[in-house]
Amino acid sequence: MRNQLLVLIGAIALPSIVATNGCADYSSSSGTGGSTSTAATGGSSSVVKGTGGSSCAAMTPCGGDLVGTWTATTSCMTLSGNLDTTKLGTDCKTAPITGGTAQVTGSITFDSGGTFTDNTTTSITEHWTLLKACLSISGTVTDCTGMSSPVASIFGYTTNTCVSNASQGCDCTSVLQGTTQTGGLGVVDLNALANGNYSISGNVVTTTDGRFNFPYQYCVSGSTLTLIPQVTMPTMVGTFTFQKQ
Repeated sequence: MRNQLLVLIGAIALPSIVATNGCADYSSSSGTGGSTSTAATGGSSSVVKGTGGSSCAAMTPCGGDLVGTWTATTSCMTLSGNLDTTKLGTDCKTAPITGGTAQVTGSITFDSGGTFTDNTTTSITEHWTLLKACLSISGTVTDCTGMSSPVASIFGYTTNTCVSNASQGCDCTSVLQGTTQTGGLGVVDLNALANGNYSISGNVVTTTDGRFNFPYQYCVSGSTLTLIPQVTMPTMVGTFTFQKQ
């Protein structure tokens, strides 16, 4: 946290630096960052759970045998709810999300010994609003331009742009490009897991590196694996779908 605050304060002291629902098909593709929400028992992330949406088919968790290598084929995941802004050290702890999407490419392998190797990449776009009161950081008032770079640095987005709105707050767009983060399986996180252990409880698989846990509802049906991340803030509605190699 001390290092993150130093990054934020330093960025503010420098001169100003500078969605909607949707489905994406990655059946021909080969395989965050930082984050804003807390994973099951630790860590942070920028995406969350859901069981379906207006443009995304619902998934009923059913569990099943995960052992094998799975390649991402389709992503239909939308973001809503709130962004956890506690890491920014502002007078506001959350910021409302006005839209966003998440997509996964690549592959993940679960072996019979309880370990996994995550070769996925994650692409996320989040649109969110920072209220005027949130522009006070540890007693220092900044502006929307001054918030742009710190948000990207602390949370791990590839880019972040904040512009002034009519309420004297900021409208922000944060983007994680797929080439920026390896591992994490749909979650924007500075602690993105490229490998570690996994455990299964009912219809939930949880990946961990011993410090941070990331749970997913899942269902294996034939050669198809469907996943929904279960971290919190923001809400993630929809599914990531994989085919067994």
